[in-house]
Amino acid sequence: MKILFITNNSLLYGANKSLLNTILGLRQYDISAYVILKTDGPFVDELKKNNIPYFFIDFKDCVQFLNRNTFISHIKRYKRAIFNRLIPNVNLIKEFKPIIFQNKIDIICSNSSTFNIGLFVAKKYKKKHIWYLREFGFKDYHLYPDFGFSFQKLLINQFSDSAIAISKSIFDHYSYPFFKHKFSVIYNGIFNKELCLNIFENNQSQLNTENPTVSIVGAINKNKGQSTAILAIKKVKDLYPQIKLRIIGDGNLSAVLKLIEDHDLSKNVEIINFTKDIIAIYQSSSCLLMCSANEAFGRVSVEAMLCGCPVIGFNSAGTAEIIKHNFNGLLYNNLEELEKHILFIIENQEARQKIIKNAFKDSLEKYTTEEHAYHFLNHLKTIK
Repeated sequence: MKILFITNNSLLYGANKSLLNTILGLRQYDISAYVILKTDGPFVDELKKNNIPYFFIDFKDCVQFLNRNTFISHIKRYKRAIFNRLIPNVNLIKEFKPIIFQNKIDIICSNSSTFNIGLFVAKKYKKKHIWYLREFGFKDYHLYPDFGFSFQKLLINQFSDSAIAISKSIFDHYSYPFFKHKFSVIYNGIFNKELCLNIFENNQSQLNTENPTVSIVGAINKNKGQSTAILAIKKVKDLYPQIKLRIIGDGNLSAVLKLIEDHDLSKNVEIINFTKDIIAIYQSSSCLLMCSANEAFGRVSVEAMLCGCPVIGFNSAGTAEIIKHNFNGLLYNNLEELEKHILFIIENQEARQKIIKNAFKDSLEKYTTEEHAYHFLNHLKTIK
């Protein structure tokens, strides 16, 4: 079987890291993968390294940032949607044809809900289509579909042959009752089992209770909650003056830098650009904070668990599916609880170790690339 995966960026963040793991995991089932993306970038380097064929087509997404909710703003939005995205995409459909037929593609898989050209191409050339749903859209990125969420949801449910949701929260967000049979909930595969065991068994890091280090990983924006992490550290600093918060990621730093300055935390907060050596970050952290209020899945949470780093996460969406409170992590509902949980992890080494062991065992059963590939293969068998 041959699958053409379409992704809308060339960065090496969650969606593309998960896609890469999917492709590598499917090789054991003799499934060949091809990738279409818009431009060159770090993800292309990984495709080259793993001998995965790829092609460039500069298609358009089908979402926009929705900053105003007025009649005039909606008219402008529809105008941009039609002339800047829909018409150019229609003209690009023919560019997919040689890729599909020369490589004898069986299935087309769109790696995000933020573009729909994959569905149109599949319908045009009579191929089966899978929609991989990895984000809420508006709730997590403030992105709104060009022709409204109801229309996008209709395309996913009625016209796509199937859909995969990366969490139950995403499934509930997108599925209509009558079309639930087309959907599967398949959690992301993070590492292969052998690598997971090797990482965990060779983790020699020890908790430094006098100079604890707390980390938060992900794109820097309002929705990811870096500001919440900073405010929590401000309070914990009263008891642990040397505490360090590491913010790992890229994005708009203005609000974060202002908050650090306003609360005199320049010595306690370190900002690190996106790094490939993320395992070292997890293993040198007292804990990881997941402060996003609308996390579709929480890939970095599972990465941390597999690396022996306990996770404290906001009690909602995908994070609440991954973490069982006081078993494999800690959940918080407000800033006061977050502060309390950070102190608990720092001051209770025995409880911390128990959470680490439970989290690793639970993640090893659910979130390996082998487990993911097995469920993906079963999903393929349901497509009619």
